[in-house]
Amino acid sequence: MMEIDAYHELNKAIKASGRKKEASVWFSSWPNIRELAMRLTEYIPMCVPDVETGRPLLVRCIEEAFDAINMDWLNPENEKKFISGLMKPTPSILNLRIGITHNGCFTPWNPAIESLMKFINSQPGDLTIIEEPFFDMPPYEVRMILASRIMDMIDINRIGIKNVICEQDI
Repeated sequence: MMEIDAYHELNKAIKASGRKKEASVWFSSWPNIRELAMRLTEYIPMCVPDVETGRPLLVRCIEEAFDAINMDWLNPENEKKFISGLMKPTPSILNLRIGITHNGCFTPWNPAIESLMKFINSQPGDLTIIEEPFFDMPPYEVRMILASRIMDMIDINRIGIKNVICEQDI
C-alpha cells in the first residue's frame, strides 16, 4: 500500500470539493484552520467514505466548513463557524469498521490509539472498510474525541466548546 500524507490528502479533498480558491484565501489568512484541517485529515483521509453520499467523508467535512462561513475573512466568528462545519459530519465515521487485512487476518483500527493515517502507513496489507457500526456513541462525543486529537485546550477554549461539538446535537 502506498504511503499517504495529510498535506496531499487535504489538497485532494479541497480540489474535490471545488473550494480551491476559497481555501487558498482562508488558509493563508487563517493558518490555524489549515493546520486543524490537516490534523483532521490524519484521522479521516480520503479513503474513508461518507456512508450517506458515498463520496469521501473528508470532502464533505471541507464542504460543510466552507458552507458554514461567509466570505468576510476578517470576521473572527468565521473561524468558529469553519471549525464547527468541519467537525459536523465527522460522527459518520462510526458507521464504519476500518482496518487492514493481511494474510487473511483483519486488524481493526482503534481511533483512541492513533490516527487512521498513521495506522494505514504502519501496517502491511490492504485497507478494509466494512459498513457496520464501530460502536454506538452520541455525535457530540465523537466530535469531542476528535477535537481532543486535533486541537489543544487553548484552541478549544478560544473557539468555544459549543462550536466544536455542534450544540444542536446535545
